[in-house]
Amino acid sequence: MRLKDLYGPEIPIRVAAMIESAYPGFAVDEFVAECLNGYEELELTARARHIASALASYLPEDFPAAAAILKGSLGPLIDSDELTGQR
Repeated sequence: MRLKDLYGPEIPIRVAAMIESAYPGFAVDEFVAECLNGYEELELTARARHIASALASYLPEDFPAAAAILKGSLGPLIDSDELTGQR
């Protein structure tokens, strides 16, 4: 399996759901369609850039507003113990 295959078409769909949870007016279907246009031909880094470019098209132009949406879409903070595997 290629590394880019782990970053498949389900990723833009998950990103859209996360953004929509913080930004109910988000155009999920249009965003996903834009992300998936040409997605299969892209390598790993290009896929990430393609998603980021699409996000820039569908988030508010106002940077603080867009940043607040992105931050709100991330969910709760992870306890540092969860990252180390220690309890």
